[in-house]
Amino acid sequence: MTRVRLEIDEVQIHRPKKRWKLYFLVVTDHPTEDDKMIITTLPHEPFKLSRRHDNSFQFDTDDAGSNGLFVLSRTLPADRELNVHIYLRHTRKATRDLGEILIDIEEGIGGDAFGMVTDVVGTSTLP
Repeated sequence: MTRVRLEIDEVQIHRPKKRWKLYFLVVTDHPTEDDKMIITTLPHEPFKLSRRHDNSFQFDTDDAGSNGLFVLSRTLPADRELNVHIYLRHTRKATRDLGEILIDIEEGIGGDAFGMVTDVVGTSTLP
C-alpha cells in the first residue's frame, strides 16, 4: 500500500503583525472509522515570528535529513483522498494549552463527540 506523508515547510503571514506566537490546529478523518475525526495541535510549543523573520518561518532547513514540520503519515485510501484541514492560529500567551482548545471545540460540537485516541496518524506519542 502507498503511504502519504504531509509536512509543512514554510509559513508566510501577509499581515503587518509582529511577534506572533503561532501553532496549527489539524483536523483529519479517522483512519479506520468513517464517522470520526481526529483533532490535534502542532508543534508542541508555539513558534514565534519576530521582526527579524519578516513574517515568515521556515520549518525546513538546509540540514541533511530535514523535512519540515511533520503533520501525518498514513496509508493512502483506495479513493486516493485524505480529508485534512489545517488552521493556523495565533496566541499571545507564552504557552498554549491543548486542553483549553479542545474544550472550546467540544462545547461547540457537543460533549458526546469527543474521545481520546492514540497512534492513529503515524506517530508514537500524543502531540
